[in-house]
Amino acid sequence: MERYLGAGANAVLYASGKEFGESLNLKSIDEIIKFCKDNKIGIVEVINEDLLRIRFYECITCAGLPKMDKTLCHFEGGFIAGCLEKILGKKVQVKETHCAGLGNDFCQFEVKVL
Repeated sequence: MERYLGAGANAVLYASGKEFGESLNLKSIDEIIKFCKDNKIGIVEVINEDLLRIRFYECITCAGLPKMDKTLCHFEGGFIAGCLEKILGKKVQVKETHCAGLGNDFCQFEVKVL
């Protein structure tokens, strides 16, 4: 995408995902999980330790891609942010920490409520 959209591609993908997530008006994390499964976006697992972590297995953006030494799932990060901001009524910050682009078997996003 960067080759076609330039250096701002990741921000555009994140913003698009966020707007899409907000527009769905999902009411719970369970609804996010169901929506992703039903629409083949990925298989979502929520890990809640000290910090909320959301994992996507079979992520639509990167599943099957080779290691590229960078995260690739900016749309999904924005999607998570948009959904959670709507559900929680608070701003969130989402950061991708694991990705097929980094050689992982899943994508993982850390969520910080602001």
